[in-house]
Amino acid sequence: MSKKVCRSGNILIVLDILERGGATRLNQEIISTLNDMGWKVSVLSGVVQDENPPFKEFNDVSLHHYDVRGSSKFWLLIKTIFGSFIGYFKLGLDIRFSRIILNLPGSSLGIMLNPLSWGIKKIYLFHGATDLEEMSLKKYDHGDIDKKTLSLTGFGRLKFLFRIRLNFLIQKFVMKMSSKVIVFSEYSKKLVIRHFGINSSKIRKVKAPLSFSLSSNRISLQKKKEILESYNVGSGNHIFLIPSRLEPRKGIHVFLEALRYLKKKYKLKFVSILTGDVYDNSYWDSLLKKCKQYKLGRLVNFADVLERCDLYELYQSVDCVIMPSIDLETLGLVTIESMFFGCPVIGFSTGGTKEILSKVDNRLLVKKVSPINLASKIMWFMELKQSEKNKLAKKCSEKVVNLVDSKEIINLF
Repeated sequence: MSKKVCRSGNILIVLDILERGGATRLNQEIISTLNDMGWKVSVLSGVVQDENPPFKEFNDVSLHHYDVRGSSKFWLLIKTIFGSFIGYFKLGLDIRFSRIILNLPGSSLGIMLNPLSWGIKKIYLFHGATDLEEMSLKKYDHGDIDKKTLSLTGFGRLKFLFRIRLNFLIQKFVMKMSSKVIVFSEYSKKLVIRHFGINSSKIRKVKAPLSFSLSSNRISLQKKKEILESYNVGSGNHIFLIPSRLEPRKGIHVFLEALRYLKKKYKLKFVSILTGDVYDNSYWDSLLKKCKQYKLGRLVNFADVLERCDLYELYQSVDCVIMPSIDLETLGLVTIESMFFGCPVIGFSTGGTKEILSKVDNRLLVKKVSPINLASKIMWFMELKQSEKNKLAKKCSEKVVNLVDSKEIINLF
C-alpha cells in the first residue's frame, strides 16, 4: 500500500461530459480520497441533460458545468472545448488551483488554451484512445466482428475520418503538454506509447484507485433470492451477468451468439442479465433482432441501468460475470468490482481484462474471440463442482486486494 500523504489546496477535475462510465466512476473515487486528504475539489464538466444521474454521487465537491445538449459528435467536441475554456475563466478568476486533473481530449484542450491555466501543473488520466473507440463503432458495425472496413462511403466517410483524425491530434497534444500521463494497465501504457508516440518517461502506471466505499453492502441469502425473483429468475438456473455499456467493442453480440450455441448444445438451465447504457442505437437494434432470431427471449434479460449499490448486490447474487469485450479494454473496472465481491469473471484475453484475470486463474480467459470459444468456456464453468467454484470465488476476492490502491494515484498529484 502507498504511504499516506497529507496535502491541502485547490484541485480541479475536468471531464468532457458527466455521464455513467469508467471515467466518471474512477473520478468519484479519486474525489473521495482527495477530500479525505484535505484537498478542496472542484469539478468542471459538460452535461447533456437537466438532471444528470452521476451528479448525486459527488459529495463535498464544488460542481461547475456547461450545456452540451443536442449536439452531433463533431459539435459536441467543439462545445466541449469552448465550454471548458469559458468555464475555466469563471473559475480561474475566483480560485487559484494548484493542480488540474484532465480526463478526456475536448475539455483538456479547452483548459490548456485558457491563459489562466498556464503555469499550473496538469495531469492527464488516460481512459482510452477516443479515435480508436469511435472507429470501433464502424469497424464492428451491426455486430459483425469480421467486418474490418468502415461502413460509410463518400462525403460521410470523409467527414467521419476528419473527426477521428481531429480527436487523435487533440488527445496526442494534451498528453504531450501534460506534466504526467497516468494509465491503469500495461495495455494502456503500450497504447499511449505506440499509438500516440508519448515518451515512456512521462507515463505512470498505477493500480485502480478504488476503495469500495459501499463494500459493506453484503447481502443475505434471503436478499439474494428476492433480487433474483425481481428479474424473474427461478431456482436451479445458472445466472450470468454482463454489466456493460451496449456498444460493439463490448462484444455483447458475441455473447448472444454464444448463448445460441449453448441453447442448442447444453441441457442445464441458465439465464443472463444485461444492464448498461445504450451507446449506439443501431447496435441496440441489432441485439434485439439477434435475440428474436435466435429465440433467446427467456434466456436474456435486458435490465435497467443500476445504481452502484444495486449493482454490488447483483454481483453477489449471480454465478458469474461475463466480460466479452473484444477490443480497447483499457482497465476492466467491472472485472475488478466483480472479483471484490467474490464473483468469478470470464472474459476474452484482450487488454486490461487479460492482465487482471491472468493474476487469478488463466482458465477464466477465453484465448480467441469467437462465440464458440466463449460458449465452451461458459460450459466449462457451469460443469465445475460447487467446491471448485467456491475456490475460484475466494481467489478472486483475495487477488483483487493487490490490484487496487486509492492513494497511489494521489501521490502522483
